[in-house]
Amino acid sequence: MRRLISTVFGLTALVVALVTSPAAAQEADSPLLGGRFYTQGSSQSGLGFAVVDNDAAAMFSAYLAYGGPDYLGYPISRRFISGGYITQVFQNAVLQATPSGIRPLSVMDLLSTAGLDGWLATNHLIPPVDPAVDHAAALNEYASLRDAYGWLGPDLNGRVTARAQDMGGVLTLRTQRTAIYESLIDGTIRYARAGEIARDAGIFPSNAFQPQTRAQAAAGDPAPVAAPPATTDVPDNPPPLYVAAVPAVRSPVSGEVTKVTVRVTDVTGQPVAGAKVLVIVHYPLKPGDEEAYTVDGVFFGPETDARGTSVVDVQIDPAVPAGVPAQLEVSAVYPPSVGKVAVDFVIG
Repeated sequence: MRRLISTVFGLTALVVALVTSPAAAQEADSPLLGGRFYTQGSSQSGLGFAVVDNDAAAMFSAYLAYGGPDYLGYPISRRFISGGYITQVFQNAVLQATPSGIRPLSVMDLLSTAGLDGWLATNHLIPPVDPAVDHAAALNEYASLRDAYGWLGPDLNGRVTARAQDMGGVLTLRTQRTAIYESLIDGTIRYARAGEIARDAGIFPSNAFQPQTRAQAAAGDPAPVAAPPATTDVPDNPPPLYVAAVPAVRSPVSGEVTKVTVRVTDVTGQPVAGAKVLVIVHYPLKPGDEEAYTVDGVFFGPETDARGTSVVDVQIDPAVPAGVPAQLEVSAVYPPSVGKVAVDFVIG
């Protein structure tokens, strides 16, 4: 029988082993107005991070709705702005306040778009994205990994983006938002700490990960996290990219492929050539149901040309009927700068 380590409800002893370090496990968390202050994700005694609801974003409610510490782990960052959206990093995931609500960020897709697939393979035993992978076939190739995917479900996993591969002692299944490992030695199953991986990759401003005292957290950040003066050639908080996206058809038909033209410019309005482009199609929940019509789709476009333009082929999932509202989340990465835009549409 396989031994199991996961972030799933009901496995509390193993959950604690997964999401806390021995030192942090002894630290307490405490209530704050509108949320809670957690020290478990901090390496500095007595310091931590707040997760709260306020007028800007109901982050604490979303954190609990997605499973809180059992699923997402403890917070390892303060709030900050990424791609124009309020963002907070947890040990196992990243939450972002988008126009359609607070959603898990497709961290692994973002890392791939930033050109970090080789780094992920070397340092975290995660295979590179395969744009041609068949989600259902890859998911059903290994029953143990399929079952592990089901523990968190499509919201926290996203779509499978690479077949499970032997990465040297572990079989790794990559998804949009995390990775699932199975030990080839003893069958242990565990999830990647996707939030910690994103932090270590440096795709977010480093000072967002500086812990606070409880009093500082209670006072709140007067403004989104701003980077300190740069001490290297790569700023902690680089200037943003500006992304515009125009679908060829405003109401694309289920099952069909539509083209999305993406244009990327810098803060001066000049086109950015060589930016990597990613389009994610977010599908809503069925009316009166907790189940989504289907998992989100992810599509990579060619790098932007000299005009800052990329044209991405996007297929609308045939499982979604006409008349359903959906959203395109369009991201561009030109390390270290990132930009994002959301485009709402209705399936025709």
